[in-house]
Amino acid sequence: MAYADAIVKISSDYMVALDGIATQSEAASENPYLIMSDEWKITTAVYLAAMRVAGDKVRELKPPARFVAVHADLLEAAGYYDQVVRYYGEGVDEMDAAKLDLAAANMGMGSLAIQQATAKLDALADE
Repeated sequence: MAYADAIVKISSDYMVALDGIATQSEAASENPYLIMSDEWKITTAVYLAAMRVAGDKVRELKPPARFVAVHADLLEAAGYYDQVVRYYGEGVDEMDAAKLDLAAANMGMGSLAIQQATAKLDALADE
């Protein structure tokens, strides 16, 4: 069960980071000048770094045969979340709405891949 425990921890790390990005985005939408503040930039960078670290942890895992399909979905999610990190960071730095839209689209696709992995994991637990 070490693999299952690891993916639960990684999923939690992703959720904290995604919730943090959502909070930062909401705050910036209410006050666009926030993106110029060092505090906002640092906090956002911490959440983006947490997403990158979570993706690295997914890639480091060696799933048992039973979890290969789950792991494939997690790798897919990690790829999407890597794009969130890229496009969100670039979108903020360049004040580019198109890149922020790409970040949001990749966030949605990553979340879908996580949902698929969760469904497969639940099905394995029911066996």
